[in-house]
Amino acid sequence: VILSGGHVLALNTYYPLGTTNQNGEISISVSTYIAGNREIIARSGQQLFNHAAQITFIPGAVSLSKSTLAVDPEVLANGIATGVVSVSLVDEYNNPISEKQILIVADGSALLEPENGLVITGSQGRAVASISNTTVETVHLHVLVDNQSLEDTASVRFVGPDLTTSLTGTSQAAPEGSIKYTILVKNIGQMTAPGVSLALTLPEELTLLEQTAASEPTQLDGDWVWSLGALPIGNQITFDVYAQVATNAVVGNVLSATMTATSGASELDLSNN
Repeated sequence: VILSGGHVLALNTYYPLGTTNQNGEISISVSTYIAGNREIIARSGQQLFNHAAQITFIPGAVSLSKSTLAVDPEVLANGIATGVVSVSLVDEYNNPISEKQILIVADGSALLEPENGLVITGSQGRAVASISNTTVETVHLHVLVDNQSLEDTASVRFVGPDLTTSLTGTSQAAPEGSIKYTILVKNIGQMTAPGVSLALTLPEELTLLEQTAASEPTQLDGDWVWSLGALPIGNQITFDVYAQVATNAVVGNVLSATMTATSGASELDLSNN
């Protein structure tokens, strides 16, 4: 503790106060930087007083610069996995501040639990919430205390599958000839891609003859569509498609086929699909 005049009194030590006044009283102010309970005892000479004074030092106001916000840096965007959001409130001297209501605010499509983002700090000045998402995105968080923002902010990256595709085929073919396409779909993301489907668009001069995928395609709006199921991390599916060139195809024309892969989960990068 710190006595008036700036003298620092160590634990279990005595400090001479001088002589009492005509009323038998003497006083001194006591302060500290560390919150908590203190017991003050006094003695006259070597004789201890029977009564001890109890003082409880409480934390000061919330320090917006020293309080902290943290969150798990990366979480799967599957709506099930959750990241931990942790807030620690302290005063200017790093004393934890308990029983304080705070508001955690997140942008994007993320969901907080509790849903309203309101939490109360515990005995160590710490409050915890969880965050989840079904969208692949980076979410930014900040904390409001008494309508003021902590200086510390945090962000969490929600990750998902990332499908990449490759379509290669015969470079030349004559009318009534055949073309072979090799299709590859791979998941280079960080979670299983559910419900993967692939749509192949053939030019009108080509007719699908056969294919080697495990499932049969269906026609939808002129496209050939394969339902490929779930594709785990790092796995790939490859198969061949054979098409016949129409009799009336114009020699010299370029016949371009295109394909797109999609899944039942959000992806951050669709440019490689």
